[in-house]
Amino acid sequence: MLKKLKEMFGLDRPVVLAPPPLTLLVPLAGRAIPLAAVADEVFAKNILGEGAAIIPSEGRLFSPVNGTVARVFDTLHALAIISNEGLEVLLHVGLETVALNGEYYESFVRDGDIVRAGQLLLRFDLGAIQAAGYDPVTPVVLTNQACELLKLGEIAVGEPLLKAMGQPVGSQKPNPETPNEEKPNDAAG
Repeated sequence: MLKKLKEMFGLDRPVVLAPPPLTLLVPLAGRAIPLAAVADEVFAKNILGEGAAIIPSEGRLFSPVNGTVARVFDTLHALAIISNEGLEVLLHVGLETVALNGEYYESFVRDGDIVRAGQLLLRFDLGAIQAAGYDPVTPVVLTNQACELLKLGEIAVGEPLLKAMGQPVGSQKPNPETPNEEKPNDAAG
């Protein structure tokens, strides 16, 4: 009897809980802008997912989450990380920089490496990339969940940047002009 009740109510299957909202940290110093402001439609129209972009002030990229490196692109301009909670994060240093074929980039990780938030992933020559005529803006994209942009403007490595919403991409349309930190505090009365 107990077995039939468990089957009827689905209690015979393992329980899968959605992870709580997770904060992604700023992976490189610079100025955060809405992803919609990026001069590449693939990012600006959220084709790959939601997120933010950073205009870098220095050439070091750090992990925004604890997780596993899923892919370091052969040209070293981009990499993907799967967080311990299952978030898929794409970090793409510069626009059209695939054409540089790895020149000006140095990777400190390989596919399959376990990484911690704040760990150095890539070093790149920001000045050389700009001198070669490329835009160094760096999209930070969650490819499998909707997210909320937490901060615009000047940012430092390790600060909160994005909050994963635990919902599919496109299910929430946060207003990138009013991140949480800039909203008035109504709780004070």
